[in-house]
Amino acid sequence: MADIGATVAADSDAARRNAEVVQRFFDVVLTPPHDLDRIDDLIADDFVDRTPDDGDTTRAGVMAKLAALFTQDPAASFALEALVAAGDGVAAFSVLRTGGAATRFADLYVLRDGRIAEHRHVVEPLSGALR
Repeated sequence: MADIGATVAADSDAARRNAEVVQRFFDVVLTPPHDLDRIDDLIADDFVDRTPDDGDTTRAGVMAKLAALFTQDPAASFALEALVAAGDGVAAFSVLRTGGAATRFADLYVLRDGRIAEHRHVVEPLSGALR
């Protein structure tokens, strides 16, 4: 796992491996240069987004949303702060910085066979000094 300053806590070797998959997703896809071609390696074919912004719960939907975000702001970046893994679940805490705005995310991932199978999130826009 690359050292990006995030705190990682895992209750088993399997959970640590799951956390490493989520960290790779952040490293490769969610930070510049945003290698969206790697999504197929990291997200399961039958992936389900439990909290889609637009109703599309599929892997293709996530890919389209990320492509739109990174086309609009190529410098957009999710700064990963912490990963907590237990069993097949991983919680990721991060801040998205885009166009001068910052938004805090708490993402919950379920992994299966070494890939992300499910996702849900809670979002909190940050203001002023918190950015």
